Amino acid sequence: LLLHGKTLVIPAGGSVVWLEDLGKAPRLLGVYAPRESPSTLGISMDARGRVYRQWYRRDNTGSLEVLTLQGRKLRRLVIKGTRTSYKSRHGMGFSGPAVRGDWIYRCRPEQGFGLCRYGPGGAEEPLAPDMALAPPVLVGDRLVYGDLFGRVHVLPLSGKGKPWTFATPFGKAVTAPPIVFDGKVAFGCEDGYLYVLAPGGKAAPPRKELGLERIRSPLGGERAGARWDWFTHYGNYANTNCRDQGLEPPFKLKWIRRFSGTVKQLSVCGGGRMYTHTAEGIVFALEEETGRLLWRRAFPGVHVSYTTPLYKEGRLYLPQAGLEGGRLRCLDAATGKTIWEVPFTGSPSWNRQQPPIVYKGLVFYLFSSGRYTPDRWLFEHQSTFGFPKDQKPILRAWRAEDGKPAWSLDFSKYGAGGDDAGMCLLGDVLYYSCYFGRGPNPGVTAAVEPVTGKVLWVNTRHALHAGCALSGAGGRLYLGGYNPVEKDGKTGRGINRVWCLDAKTGALVWKSDPIYTATQVVTVLGDRLFTHAQYRDSYFLDRATGKILFTTNYGYRCTRFTASPPFLLGANMDVFRIGEKGMTLVSTGPALDVLLCVGAFASNGRIFFTTNGGGLQCSLVAGEEAKKPAAPWERTALK
Repeated sequence: LLLHGKTLVIPAGGSVVWLEDLGKAPRLLGVYAPRESPSTLGISMDARGRVYRQWYRRDNTGSLEVLTLQGRKLRRLVIKGTRTSYKSRHGMGFSGPAVRGDWIYRCRPEQGFGLCRYGPGGAEEPLAPDMALAPPVLVGDRLVYGDLFGRVHVLPLSGKGKPWTFATPFGKAVTAPPIVFDGKVAFGCEDGYLYVLAPGGKAAPPRKELGLERIRSPLGGERAGARWDWFTHYGNYANTNCRDQGLEPPFKLKWIRRFSGTVKQLSVCGGGRMYTHTAEGIVFALEEETGRLLWRRAFPGVHVSYTTPLYKEGRLYLPQAGLEGGRLRCLDAATGKTIWEVPFTGSPSWNRQQPPIVYKGLVFYLFSSGRYTPDRWLFEHQSTFGFPKDQKPILRAWRAEDGKPAWSLDFSKYGAGGDDAGMCLLGDVLYYSCYFGRGPNPGVTAAVEPVTGKVLWVNTRHALHAGCALSGAGGRLYLGGYNPVEKDGKTGRGINRVWCLDAKTGALVWKSDPIYTATQVVTVLGDRLFTHAQYRDSYFLDRATGKILFTTNYGYRCTRFTASPPFLLGANMDVFRIGEKGMTLVSTGPALDVLLCVGAFASNGRIFFTTNGGGLQCSLVAGEEAKKPAAPWERTALK
């Protein structure tokens, strides 16, 4: 909340509201509610009552804007150098700026631009490189800010005097702004210690870690065991996107929390923790039972990388990419510490919906050999352009123990691409499919012996066609995508379909009835398949024939649905019961996100949801557990 005289300014979602305090009641002065502005990530006010708002729309789109209310008239100005988009080289900020006169000081989680200054001329001037989430603090001739690597920096504003830095001993993030009082600097750190710095201070730094990453409240319920973990983005290595979690109404909020970052892929669960990766390169773990933060790691050089980790036997395998390259990292799931990392190349963005697969001591991941520039780093799923020839489709295996290379396959003799691809594991066979765009071959699908890398068969006529993962079950593969795969003989218009291939031979078994698109993944629901088209229909297909059984349309965007029979889970905890000829909404809310890009998922008998850019995460309990006091405020009320 912001207060200037008797004027109170309230950020309400993507809107900003001005109220005058009349003593016994408020008077509405104005409302700023722009179209497609769902999130206010940070807000500040200067001495003249001007409001500085860091806002977000979607896909790295946002800016720092200045709002001035003069009478009933609202004036808006965008600070030059702060506007970002999915085609921008730079990332967003997640906090309000510090302001003095006409100078604006702003932090963001982008290495090289952790702290920047903006002046009357409109130029952006980097002052300190290290990634940060919290706003900076101005005091006298000094600026103080904390970074994501456990350091607090003090910089002179006039150029007189030397800057200095205090490094905490364990390198944990500083995510709240420091305070300055009586010549001292005080700040809290995610290592659990409160630090006070002063001239002549003689206290020794702490030597003992407090073990905040340890689970205090073990996961409860009948499905707390590992067999119920949603450990990978599509639920299992076959990418069926469906796990029976025994859900039943009612559904009730267990916990809710804030976080800083944007996502397009789901979190995953394992070992009693939930793991989330933000597009800005921050990965963190929560206690599944309570939502308490256990640990957080920030990695420089990651740029709008919509990826998610895989959890496997106490480890996380996380691909992170940027304009200068990428790293596949193996982390200790309990602490976030790096075990090993290896490089890979290719586009960093949302076409990386596929996490790695770990099988028989090997880690498998797919990518391209291409290089990217800021104006061509993102492949649009709806596009059909051919990829440049330097983008060779690569499938590689490393040893899970130490990251040493095991084998690598180059499919470039069939075409160019590699960044819009998918893989799945059925039995003892690894399957790979890649979209090439416009060209003589639409793509390639192959079966591979995972231990040796031996190619068992290749199909160059049927492949994924952008923005869809490869899934399979019962000896069959299911391939969807955004783009048309055939032309109508009469009209010449494109026709989109789902393809079904025989997993043993790669031969086409059937092609579905015409659909608009099949985004994200073809979900396997027993004897049916589910596909979703952005803004359009969702389709339920007969798994044996590909015939459309029925369609539904709730106006969703590119929403990432998941399934726990008999329920389909959407954004904002929408729970639909799937019937023979349709589906019915049985539960919804709270409505935390207006973008609807990311849906909920179920793990260990609970439902979890992370907003795309609204900065909120929550968990719901179901059935008998939901009938008991679940949330902390309910337990307190009972006492």
